[in-house]
Amino acid sequence: MFAEAGDNRRFYFGGRWGVMGLTPIPDGKVDRSTTSPEFHWTSNTEGNSSRFGYGPSVGVRFSPRFSVGADWLFRKFKYTETTEFYSGSDAADATTVIEDTRARIWDVPVLFRARDLKFLPLRKYTELTLGGTFRNVHSVNSGTTTILPDVDDPTTSDIPARPSHKNVAGITAGLGFRYVDDYSFKLTPEVRYTYWTAQTFDRDSIRSRRHQVEVLIGITF
Repeated sequence: MFAEAGDNRRFYFGGRWGVMGLTPIPDGKVDRSTTSPEFHWTSNTEGNSSRFGYGPSVGVRFSPRFSVGADWLFRKFKYTETTEFYSGSDAADATTVIEDTRARIWDVPVLFRARDLKFLPLRKYTELTLGGTFRNVHSVNSGTTTILPDVDDPTTSDIPARPSHKNVAGITAGLGFRYVDDYSFKLTPEVRYTYWTAQTFDRDSIRSRRHQVEVLIGITF
């Protein structure tokens, strides 16, 4: 059952797991061409990022109704971009570049939590969250293969792709429920929305999403 008597700890810690509603880097396509001189260029991106995130969670209570918490959520981004370009009208003369990129992401939301607000349903157990999220991308690894027309052996490179923004800030709001037992075990499922002020990857047809919706569940003590 729901219990408030066991919720007497000022500091709490535990873990949080979440899943995004959509992959953070969607599939995309961009075509460009000119007529004088005639030139054709196409970029296709296949987004293969994981929608899951997980990591530690900590917080501090200021009163029975208000607290501040922070999470460190680890994620993995992955995409494959295939670029083709050629001059003239013969697509058989196209040069093809295939880039496979993987990156690791830390999302760190710092959120103010409020419950027992009069306008919330089941207000004693419903939490409203609001704050900011900091995103950092690191450990970027890329493998690029270039296939030239009339050349049998492709060339390869492991130069990592450069993120458009290595660090990004986001505005986050959420709504969830809070279960507490007599031993201060807390179970907190919630839905969060984050608007990113910039895109981590923003090149050709590679466009990370600026609107993020995810469902999370936290277990803290």
